Amino acid sequence: FLFLDYSDKHPNHLQAFAAFKYFNLLLVLQLFGLFSFVVVQFFNVDKIKRRFYTGFTVLLLLTAICLAILCSFDNFIGLQTSFSGALYFSGRLFTYLGVIILLFCSAFVLGKEALEKGFGKGKSNSLSVAFGLVLFISGMMLLAAFHQLSMIPLLILILLPIVVFYRRSFAFLKLVLFTSFVDYNKVNYWGYIAFYILIISLGINLLSILSPYPYGFDARNYYLNVTQLIAENQGLVSGFQPYNWQLFMSSGFILLKSHELSILLSFSAYILTLIGVNEFSRKIFKLDINYRLLLMCIFTVTPAIYNQLSIDVKIDFALLFFQVVIVHQFFKYLGKEKPKFTFLLLISLLSGFALGIKFTHLYLIATLVIVYWSVNAGAIGLLVSSTMSIAIFLLVKIDDVGGLRQAHLGVDVVQWAVGAIGLGLLVYFFITQRQKSLKLVRFTVLFAVLTSIPILPWAMKNYMDTKSLSPKSLLMGESPGFKTSFNKMDALYKQNLNK
Repeated sequence: FLFLDYSDKHPNHLQAFAAFKYFNLLLVLQLFGLFSFVVVQFFNVDKIKRRFYTGFTVLLLLTAICLAILCSFDNFIGLQTSFSGALYFSGRLFTYLGVIILLFCSAFVLGKEALEKGFGKGKSNSLSVAFGLVLFISGMMLLAAFHQLSMIPLLILILLPIVVFYRRSFAFLKLVLFTSFVDYNKVNYWGYIAFYILIISLGINLLSILSPYPYGFDARNYYLNVTQLIAENQGLVSGFQPYNWQLFMSSGFILLKSHELSILLSFSAYILTLIGVNEFSRKIFKLDINYRLLLMCIFTVTPAIYNQLSIDVKIDFALLFFQVVIVHQFFKYLGKEKPKFTFLLLISLLSGFALGIKFTHLYLIATLVIVYWSVNAGAIGLLVSSTMSIAIFLLVKIDDVGGLRQAHLGVDVVQWAVGAIGLGLLVYFFITQRQKSLKLVRFTVLFAVLTSIPILPWAMKNYMDTKSLSPKSLLMGESPGFKTSFNKMDALYKQNLNK
């Protein structure tokens, strides 16, 4: 139904099938897939299967698919791919991948150590990477605040955790490259097909973004622009809303002066998302590995996802990765009778950091509060939390951030009406179930306060830029460039109309 709906809305995209020219490439991919299928699945030897379903094999497959696509395209335009050209491409690719692995290794060991020492956690690999990224990017922000975000300080920040916690570093490299996937021996024929299509899809997207010039408008004019400004300035730049992930992406420019590496760092966030989805669906929903592979495959080839993987590579997958980890941990939090304060602190810190990646994370924060109230208080909790959330969003004009407020008819009346209904329901809930209502209010206030901690540095930076204490200015910062609006331009046009 998803693809039928897409073809109905985008009939021109069907021409891609009618005008398809790369039949040689398709044949090569099919034959290679068939050969791998026979060797890995049909013979079904555990030793072969164990080595095939590893990260190192995935990297080799991605490289082979990229080279096959390059040869096919060169042949289509009448050129011939030279051995030296293929070797040069492979060397560049493995250089970028090596830097990315080092960056995530540093983040992983930081997160693992902090979670085990401070929170009594660390078994979840996706959580370790996520919390490690919080610490690593916070270190980058500290360097950037003093305009010291250059190559030497950044290399120290990367290599110091790797050297200090060298045992964890070796464990990470072994896990990423040579450890078999969990339940690899349960992959059946359909699971292999989903896995192979997933690798091909990732390979096509990987090759399409290995370009020194971003294709997408937003990626080129905003996200990569901010990233390069940070690197050139060796510190924070005035204006813009919080840009946690652009700080991380600036590593590509600082270390190798490479657009490709910066874009790949954003692309790698999608790989982290797949890892998080796999872990979440395995531990919470107990999905079989074949269903998990199918889920990741369908998710990857969905047009909306595919577009952001290959054309307009932005920061949304970084936000998505953190949201998957947050939801995973929130499910665990709901499953505990008396969860520890440190558990809530961990979820809140991750949420606050995600808010510094993109402000739209605020919608998930509100959703988590609504779910918590609903689980603990039933229908009345759902009604109170949802109406109050909607009222707060409208009253503080959060819907205006994305330019949606003008589409909300009668919003000035609706916000007060919904607020009055929510307040009335809250009073009724307090009268009928005082203890439970106080518990839920305490949770909400505590969650909001703890979530605001990671965003405070950005609020301070935005205040220094704008000298304004308005919530919108503190959270969103100052728009860079000349300050204007349609009304101002219209008035200026009319003034000069008869001149």
